[in-house]
Amino acid sequence: MAKITDNEVAESAFSLIQATIEHFKQLRRNSHLTAEWKAAENSYFNGSDDFYKGLSRVKVPALHQAVERVVPKMDKVLFPPDGEFLGVAAKDQNDDLAVDDAQAVSSLIKQQFKDVDVRSKLIGIYRSLCIYGTVFIKTFWDKREQRRFKREDGKRVEKFVTVFDNPDFYSPDIWDVYADPKDENLEGWVIEKVPVEFNDLWNLRKRKENGQEVGLYDAKTLEELRDMSVAKDQDDRDKLDSERTKGLGGHKFGPHQQKLFLWQAQGNVPKWFLTKNEEDRKEKTTVENAIIEIVTTDGMQGKFLRVDDNPNDHGEKMIKRGRYIRIDGRLYGLGMMSVNIPLEAELNTIRNQLIDMQTFNLKRKWIVDRNANVTESELQNVNNKIVYTDLMSGLKDIAPADFSASGSAHMRQIMQDIEDSTGASKLLSGTPSGTSLDRTAAGVATVVQGGLERFELVVTQFQEEIMKPLVKQFWMLNQQFLPEGRDIAMTGKGIIRVRPEEIALEGFDLNFLGVRELGEKEFKINALNILLQNLSPFIPLGLDPIPVVMRFFKLTGMGDLAQEVDRRPENDLEETPEGEIQLLRLGRNVKINLNDNHLPFIQAYQQLLQQADLPENVKANTLEALGQRLLAQRIQQDGIKSTSGATDFGGTPKTS
Repeated sequence: MAKITDNEVAESAFSLIQATIEHFKQLRRNSHLTAEWKAAENSYFNGSDDFYKGLSRVKVPALHQAVERVVPKMDKVLFPPDGEFLGVAAKDQNDDLAVDDAQAVSSLIKQQFKDVDVRSKLIGIYRSLCIYGTVFIKTFWDKREQRRFKREDGKRVEKFVTVFDNPDFYSPDIWDVYADPKDENLEGWVIEKVPVEFNDLWNLRKRKENGQEVGLYDAKTLEELRDMSVAKDQDDRDKLDSERTKGLGGHKFGPHQQKLFLWQAQGNVPKWFLTKNEEDRKEKTTVENAIIEIVTTDGMQGKFLRVDDNPNDHGEKMIKRGRYIRIDGRLYGLGMMSVNIPLEAELNTIRNQLIDMQTFNLKRKWIVDRNANVTESELQNVNNKIVYTDLMSGLKDIAPADFSASGSAHMRQIMQDIEDSTGASKLLSGTPSGTSLDRTAAGVATVVQGGLERFELVVTQFQEEIMKPLVKQFWMLNQQFLPEGRDIAMTGKGIIRVRPEEIALEGFDLNFLGVRELGEKEFKINALNILLQNLSPFIPLGLDPIPVVMRFFKLTGMGDLAQEVDRRPENDLEETPEGEIQLLRLGRNVKINLNDNHLPFIQAYQQLLQQADLPENVKANTLEALGQRLLAQRIQQDGIKSTSGATDFGGTPKTS
C-alpha cells in the first residue's frame, strides 16, 4: 500500500487548522464573548458610556478602581512578605526520604519561581483575570545561550555560554488563544497565535535526534517564506477593536522587522498525519495532544510547517486556563467587569446629569415678554449689571429643579452596588467604609468577613487552576530537561544535588501558605480598624479605647499585638520614681514592673502620702501602687522570678 505523501499531509493539516480557527472565531462571536471582552476593556480604560447624551462627558472609573483593589490583594495573599509562599509536604510524614524529597521540591521550585520573576508576571495575569474573567498561561523549557568572549593564551576566543536553563511561562493575550467556548476542561483543540521573526524560525530549523541534526522545519518551506512578512494584524477585526481601546490601533511592524504569524495548535491530531499510513486514516485514530504548526502572512494565507508528537514527556497541554468566577459548562469564566458595566453606565449618567444641572444653573436662562423692553445684551452673564424693564412681570428666571441631593444619594447607592457585586469594597483594601455608628463594629466585621470569604474563594480558584498546575508542570519539565547535577541550597541540609527524575509529585501535597493565613489576618485587622472607627467619636468625651481594644485582642486571638498597642505616652514616666509621682499627682494609675528596683519607688510613694491636702483619688491610687510594690518586693526577696516581665495584677501586660 502506497504511503500518504508529505504534500497531502501538509495540505490536510493546514486546512484543518485554518477551518478550526475560523470556527472558533465564529463561536466567540455567537457566544457574545468578543462583545463582553471589548466592553470590559473599554470600562477598564475608563471609556464606558452612559445612558444620557447631554453635554457633560465625565466617566467615573469605578470598575477600574475595583480591579486595582483586587490585584495587589491577590499578590499579597499568594506571596506573603516573609517569602514563604509555597509549602510541599509529604503525605506520609513517617517516611524520612519523602520528607527530604518534599523539601527538595519546595526549594527548587521556589528558586525557579524567583529566577523567572514570577511575581512580576503574575501581576498582569491577576489584572487580566479580573478584566476578562479568564486567563491563559503557557509553560515551556527555556534554554538561552549568549555569546561571550574569553582570553585563552592571550587570544580573544568566542564562546556560547548558557545563561538560563530552567522552566518558564508566560500569559498569551486572550485574543490570541482560540478554543471551543463549551470545552470547559480544555480537552479539545487549543490554538495560539504568536508573532515571530523569520530569523527565529530559521534558527529553529534544526534539532538533534540520536546525535544527528535533522530539520525541525522543512528548509524549502522556510526559503519560500524568506521574503514574506506581514505589516499588521488584519485577520481578526475583534482584536483590532481591542487594540484601538488599548491605544495600539494604528500599530504596524517596522521595516526592520520581518514578522510572520505562527499558529501553534495542540489537540487530538489524526494519527495518519504522523504515520502517513492509509490504514490509520481509514480507522480515524488520533494521537492525543500532538502539535500542528502553520505560519500565515496575509490573512489566513500561509504555509504548513510541521506536525509532531507532544515534545514534553508529561503529555499534557502546555496551555492552562484560570477563571475568576467559574461557570459550569463554559470554558471562559466571568470577570468583575461585564456584569457591572450597566451599573457603571448608570453611575456615569447620574454624574453627567448633575454636572449639566449645575452648568444650566450657572448659565442662567430667561423668559422675556416682548413688551418688557429688555434687550438681549442686558441678559448676558455679567456681574453687577442692572436690567431695566418696563414690565415687571415680563422677565422670569428659568430655574430647573435641583436634584443634587437625591442624585448624590443615588450615586452612593450605585457605588455600593458595584462594591457588593465585585467584592472589591473599601473594606477589602483595609479602609473603613465610613464614620457612621449606625452599623456596629460586630455588624461591619461580619460584612468584612463575608467579603474576605468571597475573595478567598477567588484566590482558591486561581490556586487550583493556575498555581498548582504551574508547579506540577515546572516539576515535570524539570524531570525531562533539568541538567544533571543541579545544585541547590536547602535549609539545614547545605548544598545538595536535586534529581527530579526520581521524585514524583503524587506523594506530596502542594499548598500556597499565604491564602488562609493572610485571609484570617486581614479579617482581624479590618475588624480592628472598624472597631476604632466606631470608638473614635467617643474618645473626646473621655472614653479610653485601650480596654476595649485589649478585649478585642483577647476575643480574636491577637494577644501578640497587645504590647504594641498598650503603650501610652506616659509609659516612659513609669520607668523612674519621679515620673510615677508625676502621673500619680495627675490622678493616673501606674503599672508595676516586677523586675524593678522597688525600694526607691516605695520611698517616693511614702513621701507623697505624707503631703497634706492630697486629693482622695491620688491618695487611693498611691496606696494601691504602694501595695503592689510591696508585694513585688516580697516576691523578689523570696526568689520568685517573674516570667511575664510586667503586669498590672489584672492580667494586662506592660512593655518594659
